Amino acid sequence: MAEEGRVKASIEAIEYHGADSILECRVGDQSLQVRVEGIRRLNRGDTVGLTWAPSAVHVFDEAGGHRVERTALAV
Repeated sequence: MAEEGRVKASIEAIEYHGADSILECRVGDQSLQVRVEGIRRLNRGDTVGLTWAPSAVHVFDEAGGHRVERTALAV
């Protein structure tokens, strides 16, 4: 973890989409994409601390690439 409550991630790429930017990040051996508002002054290789609302998470099956429904994730 980076700061308390934040997950430390390394930026691998940034895509600008007008009002939003997509950060392609790496956390350990896992990759993830993060949508953020606006243009961020970040560079490839920068380390950031990520937080998110649980309702904003979308998980996909690694083998088939299909979205895993939230009910399947319940513990």
